[in-house]
This record gives sequence, C-alpha cells and structure tokens, in this order.
Amino acid sequence: MQNPYSLILVAVIFISSCHKENLQSNTNCTDFLENWDIQISEYNPGIQKQNDIFFPSDQIGYSVGNAGSIMRTINGGTSWEVIQHYYLPEEGINKLAPTKAILESVYFINDSIGFAGGQGEDYGIKSITDAVLLSTTNKGISWTKQYLAGIREINDLYFTDSKNGLGLFTVNTSQTTSQLQVQMTSNAGHTWQKVNLPITKIKSRYFTITDTKVILIGEEAGQPVLLTSHDYGISWDYMPLPEENCNQIYFINDEYGFATCGLLFYPERTYKTSDGGTSWHLTNTPYNSYSTIHFSSLLQGFIINPKFELIQNGIEPFEEIQYFDVYQTSDGGENWRTSKISSNCNFTGINFAPSNNTFYTLGYTANKFFIK
Repeated sequence: MQNPYSLILVAVIFISSCHKENLQSNTNCTDFLENWDIQISEYNPGIQKQNDIFFPSDQIGYSVGNAGSIMRTINGGTSWEVIQHYYLPEEGINKLAPTKAILESVYFINDSIGFAGGQGEDYGIKSITDAVLLSTTNKGISWTKQYLAGIREINDLYFTDSKNGLGLFTVNTSQTTSQLQVQMTSNAGHTWQKVNLPITKIKSRYFTITDTKVILIGEEAGQPVLLTSHDYGISWDYMPLPEENCNQIYFINDEYGFATCGLLFYPERTYKTSDGGTSWHLTNTPYNSYSTIHFSSLLQGFIINPKFELIQNGIEPFEEIQYFDVYQTSDGGENWRTSKISSNCNFTGINFAPSNNTFYTLGYTANKFFIK
C-alpha cells in the first residue's frame, strides 16, 4: 500500500524560493512532532529504490523495489537486511535471484506467508515478460515465481487470507494500449479473474484499505467517483467525489477521510468526509498529492509536505527539496500547528501504518514514528 508520492516526484512547484528569508528549519529530525518519537535507521546504500512496504506484525516488515530487491526487518524497523536482490554494486549480478523485475507491491498475511508483484522482466528490445508474481511461505527466504498472462504490471496486492486476494493490475488491451483492472484470486494467486465494476475507469494506482472497506478512485460517465467494496472486492458501489481531478485519498477509518483535488501543477484543494464519502466539505487541511500523512485517532494527526524549488543548472532544470513543512493537529484538522524541518530529514518515499500508534517511511533512510 504505497504512497505514490515516492513514484511521482515531479514538480508541483510551490515557489519555495519566496520563503527562503523565513527558512529557519529544525535540523533535528527526531523530535519535531509533539507526543511522537522518531527512530532513523540506515540500510544498505546500494539497494535499489524501494516501492512498497508492509508490516504483518509489530516486529516483522518487508519492502520491495527495483531489480528484484526485497528487504526485511525482524526488529520493528531498527535494522533492515537485504534478503533478495538481482543486483548490488558491491556484489554485481545475482543469477540466483528469484526475479530481476521492478517489484511494486508487497503483502503478507502473517510473518511467513506473503506475495510480491510488479512489472515484467526486461530482456532487451521487444523482450519483456508478463508481470511477475512472487509468493513465499518461509519469511522470504525463498520465493516461487509465476508470470501473469496478459498483465503488464501488478500495481497493488491485497489478501484476506493465504488463498483469497485482490490485485490492481495494468492489463494489456492491445499491443499499444492498457487499462487498470481489479482481479480476484481464490487459489493463492495461481489464477485470476476480472472483477466486474460498475464504473468505466479506475484512476487509483493502489488500494486504500480501511477497517471494513476497499476503496479506489474511479470515473463513471466522465465524472470522478469514489468506488468502495464492503465484502473484500466481490461487490462494489460508487458515489461522486467533490470535484474533477481528485488525485489522492486518505481515510482514518471507514467514515472519516480526506481527498485532495485539483491540477497537480497548481495548489490543490482538500475535502473532508465524515460519512464514508457520501458528502464532502472543503477544509483547510494542508494535504496534497505529495504529503506524508498519518492520523493516530480522529483528532490527532500530522502531515509532512516537501517544498520544492526549481533549480536552473545546465540544460534541463530539476526540482530540489528545500525543506519540509510540518503540520500537526489535535482537533481533527480544524486547526494546525506548523513548523519547518531541514531537507536533510529524509521523509520522502513510501510509507505504511501497521497501527494507529506506529508509522513507517522508507526513502534514503528507514524511519519509524511511534507514540511516546
């Protein structure tokens, strides 16, 4: 269950240079949130970019990334070990790796049994396999690989037990076109069947999972909709979203959530729902498509937003994070305390919350947030 900010660090450019005169960032990256401690850990610097993270229990967690890379922690994120890889700079190519594919999703139903999936394996021009699905029953020590026919990419996975699960797949519709589909398995991923949805188009690249719902952003008759299932993907309903171009959603529980809407190159507007998406109202919550967001309760939450500046250097300009804006609320987002932290605090990347009181981000460092 990935945050796509890690996948699309393109420029929503809030002209941060205008704020330079006020930039007095906190360089301490572990104590800037009230009532939270943050533990920062290094991991193998040669590992390829990680694209998803999942914790089946308090102590055991897994991440997957490029070049068939898989990492694991057995101590709640204090340290991470590389358990599978196709390539590491210090070792070169590992021909015994289960895959060389870019892995984009990981899901474990317990500490031992899990699944990972991603793109096809690239063997040169016009020689890319179907999407790779891996499964393990021994904590990732060994993996079984299969190729999903007609599937270009496994964007996300969600399993309710060792047999039954959902996949959000990019499916080939012709040699040059594709579409997103939800598919279902009842035999641990050996076969998959398309789920018929009451909408024409899926826009989400990952599932949003709450206590009893699976949620996606979609489109029906040209209008944006919130697509929800209460029975693990068997049946689906939809309701309108507050405006066109809603980009991301975040739900605290089944009923309370946020949607950020608007064009990515302009300031986005944030809406809040307290009835599961039936109705929405504008809010001053500073949530956007690049936010790291977590609520430990309906009242207590924080948001960390990177602030970019366009750097003119050579032929092509590039975006560089100048600092992070930090927002914290104790009244459900009606009011926010604000601060800044240094760009050296590496809170970009993927994230996952195994519980209300614990939250992880994984970028250039592995970061564990936990209630004091």
